[in-house]
Amino acid sequence: MIKRTIRLFFTLRHLRLNQFFFFIIRRGLPASTVSCTQAVKTNRALTLNQPLPVTGVLQAEGGFRFLNISKVLQVDRFDWCPEDVPRLWRYNLHYFDYLRDENHSGEYKGSLLESWIASNPQGSQPGWEPFTVSLRIVNWIYYLQAYPAAQTPAVLQSLYLQVLWLEKNDERHILANHYFENLKALTFAGAFFDGEDATRWLRFGAKGLCEQVVEQTLSDGGHYERTPQYHALMLENYLDIFNLALNNRALFSTDFLALFNDHCIRGLRFYEEIVFPDQSLPLFNDTAFGISPTLSDLDQYFKTLTKAPSCLHGEQAPVLALPDSGLFAYRSNSDMFIIDAGDIGPSYQPGHTHCDMLSYELMLDGQRVIVDSGVSEYEPGAMRQYVRSTRAHNTVSVDGAEQSEVWGEFRVARRAVVLNANICQYDDKVTFQGAYRGFHALGGRTVHQRDVALSLSPEGSITAMTVVDEVKGRGIRNVETFIHLHPNAVIKEEGPGYLQFGFTQGLVYELRFTEGVDYVLEDSYYCPEFGLVIKNRCVVLQRKSELPTTLSYTLRKL
Repeated sequence: MIKRTIRLFFTLRHLRLNQFFFFIIRRGLPASTVSCTQAVKTNRALTLNQPLPVTGVLQAEGGFRFLNISKVLQVDRFDWCPEDVPRLWRYNLHYFDYLRDENHSGEYKGSLLESWIASNPQGSQPGWEPFTVSLRIVNWIYYLQAYPAAQTPAVLQSLYLQVLWLEKNDERHILANHYFENLKALTFAGAFFDGEDATRWLRFGAKGLCEQVVEQTLSDGGHYERTPQYHALMLENYLDIFNLALNNRALFSTDFLALFNDHCIRGLRFYEEIVFPDQSLPLFNDTAFGISPTLSDLDQYFKTLTKAPSCLHGEQAPVLALPDSGLFAYRSNSDMFIIDAGDIGPSYQPGHTHCDMLSYELMLDGQRVIVDSGVSEYEPGAMRQYVRSTRAHNTVSVDGAEQSEVWGEFRVARRAVVLNANICQYDDKVTFQGAYRGFHALGGRTVHQRDVALSLSPEGSITAMTVVDEVKGRGIRNVETFIHLHPNAVIKEEGPGYLQFGFTQGLVYELRFTEGVDYVLEDSYYCPEFGLVIKNRCVVLQRKSELPTTLSYTLRKL
């Protein structure tokens, strides 16, 4: 009980005062209810480009596929809250992103709106959770603009009611991307409808968006939750808002339009800097493939809106340093090394944080060789705990303790703190050095410093990587460092202080370890997509000794 109280204290102490106030209201009081009796009027002058399309969600004969899980739901007996799928699957069902699937008729989509209205009374779950409502409002507006025949009195009345409800039940207790989605929905609704309510929604939403886009964007252009997937999702939000403002200039100030134009460009260029040579994202924190739009899709969206050439740089400098986001990388040809050395952020909303300080991913010859474990679900349980744990990442653990005290699905109590990080290149070497202080279960004075040296060929490809981990502190400790191999890696040979592994395309690598360091091979899990858990192998180096102590290893192409 005492430990739980202390953990809760260190979790809540980071909340903002107004966030804490709204937390008490939202969790302690019933949700506000609203009614809509007046005639609903729409803004007939509204114009929108179509958003990014969605494919593969709506399937034949009433099938839906989210998170790698397919389920058939018949319109005439539609179950909007199936119990045999994860909670996030049900949320996706209520988001209505699939209205952007161009392979299905507007009439069929309209029948889904009618079914939802009939089956989801105000306040029911999960359809009336504020985040779900926010995404659905925007998706319905895009759909109703594209299919005016679907603007029936019942649909418009329901949409209007949802906006009134959201206005009274926004997520100022959560903030971050959730509150941004609330503001985006109010802004879209304020532009779509006409009247006093619409004017109020538009004014409040647009003002809030201007404040939030500045607060939520770091100096290097990254989103402040420091999760690549959420950077891409937020960038899509910026583009949607830019779409709305650009096509309806009479409703927005020139400063508003310029602000979102600038953040679209900055967000695109940041995305360009952090992707692997195959254009995929690093899997740091709560990132998985297939959830967020690709760089090329977002770039094309922006080009369509501006009718201008791409704002991307194209040719990138091989060495990347984004200290505010905490990402440092080297990329050349089809090789890439990228390491996460960012603080937990934002402090008041660290829900997508993993214990991955100084964890890295490595691609050689177009093949991810050493991987982050990714994320497979947000459901409470062992797998959610695992993917957030220190052990699931290519970093160091001391006496089995966690870098930061992650708990629940989205909570963090005492946090590790980055002390320094930098990267540089000298001739045929690239070196990175970083350090953080963490492991509060051991007193919070333990420091992990990591030095990485990349050896380069004359063409700039990575030929070898040496990692040196020094752990500073007090006492005799069991120090472990983890190296998660891609699931396609096959162990070919083992011996004292080394092992060889390879891939079917003929790539072979050797790992050599510090003399006197023990190693074991463990089963671990690779979760590159939601709903997808693949077994892989993890090399665990172990040393029990008085601190400070050092472990090191070298990976080399053969």
